[in-house]
Amino acid sequence: MAETTDRTRSRRPLGVAVIAVFLLADAVIAVLQLTGDTPVTTQTQTLLDISDHAPGGVLLLAALRAVAAVGLWTGSRRAWVLTMVLVGVGLVLSLYLYVLGDPPYVRMLIDVVIAFYLNQGAVRVHFQGRTGQPATAVAPVDPPPSRETPVDGARYG
Repeated sequence: MAETTDRTRSRRPLGVAVIAVFLLADAVIAVLQLTGDTPVTTQTQTLLDISDHAPGGVLLLAALRAVAAVGLWTGSRRAWVLTMVLVGVGLVLSLYLYVLGDPPYVRMLIDVVIAFYLNQGAVRVHFQGRTGQPATAVAPVDPPPSRETPVDGARYG
């Protein structure tokens, strides 16, 4: 039975693999958009319109997505956190575009689904205790006895 538990814990959930592939593809597409090989999405165009330094920001986000994808694939807790940060950044950009009148509904939906999926209990367990040992919990500490608490049957007056 212990072998089954260990085998189940080490198995990557299918959704995590799908998210990792999506993040990697998203990073590649962002780089291709900067080189002019593919049409530019609304989000990337908005970043490019904001500043002259935006191509560096797009490259940075693409690199972080690739790192997150590899980390999710390997089950890294830090990659889970990085992915949640990237989803948050994506949602902020999507909300900005929504305010401008050009909402990327599909991208918003994907980011929300990723956030909810990665926060499911079974998925979070996959990313906890990846050092080979299960995560340990700290036992609660009992409060010291008060004047109202009887100690050994005696009452304080």
